Amino acid sequence: MNEIREEYLENLKQILLEKDEQKKNEDYQKLYTAYAKFCYSNNLDTYDYDLSEKSASLFVIESTPIDYEMDEKKKKDALEHLKVVLENREKGLSDGLNEEEVEIILQSVIQNARVALANQEDTIEEFFKASLDGCCGFSQALTALPLLELGVKVTVNNTSTFPDCTQKHAFITAFFPVVEQEKIVEKQYLLDATYRQFFTTQQCNEGALYDGSERFKNNTCIDAGYYVVQSEEGKQFSKELLQKGYAELTDINARIYGYGFSCTSILLSTSKEEEKRIKGHKASEYKEAILTQQEELDYDKEELIEDGINMNLKNSISSILNHVEKNQTLNSKI
Repeated sequence: MNEIREEYLENLKQILLEKDEQKKNEDYQKLYTAYAKFCYSNNLDTYDYDLSEKSASLFVIESTPIDYEMDEKKKKDALEHLKVVLENREKGLSDGLNEEEVEIILQSVIQNARVALANQEDTIEEFFKASLDGCCGFSQALTALPLLELGVKVTVNNTSTFPDCTQKHAFITAFFPVVEQEKIVEKQYLLDATYRQFFTTQQCNEGALYDGSERFKNNTCIDAGYYVVQSEEGKQFSKELLQKGYAELTDINARIYGYGFSCTSILLSTSKEEEKRIKGHKASEYKEAILTQQEELDYDKEELIEDGINMNLKNSISSILNHVEKNQTLNSKI
């Protein structure tokens, strides 16, 4: 049995050498599912370190993070206007930002976080391929603290508050007063710079349900991304959030985001009736969990500043490539 298992693993590694990304993804999913089912029926562990390392940068949807080129003058103007808007609102005056200003501020937050995340990787190439698994708490602080410093209302969230969710994942929501059709409306934005970790091909196929080891048998699940990309609207939402790092928290987007995480409670033993219930949660349930739950940050501002991380968006924010190359050159000289 172990010989057959090793043959499966070798074939999976060969698939990863294919040049056509779509074919690679499809072939890998198909064979990995067959491999996992074989392991399940023969009480074998599916995990292989070498395969996991080699497949860590294969994703079920295009998800390469945008390396924003920040216009420092526009950013400065947007931040100055934000300060005026928030001061006016404290005085009871109706005031708001325009859509472009909000986009600039959000891009500044995400870019700043991505620069810090990229510096955790050995090379810039590794960052753009990385799933950033396990970095959500760090990312949450990197996005929340600069906004809180500016006086922006933020909720510090975790997917563990979603109905039926079995995966803990940290993210934030930010609130901005926006001028829309001559009215001031409060818009909510979901910021998640490490969402990519839930879209790896190895964990986003039917095979993820199967593992024959005594420890995991009948107790493994498929990652959230698998369920999200089943619909066209899910593909559009996830591609936007994965690449941009943020998305407006509309009712539709809240449901898509939460739905994927709720589905992580679906196991091989889950009945059809229970699966239907799990998949039937409404947008209002997810929005309530997001907007009313407040978590604690895993990092504080002083700790991050001591590590040389920029926590002031008024400072210049360079491209990921330039910043990391500069830091790596500096580190090589030390």
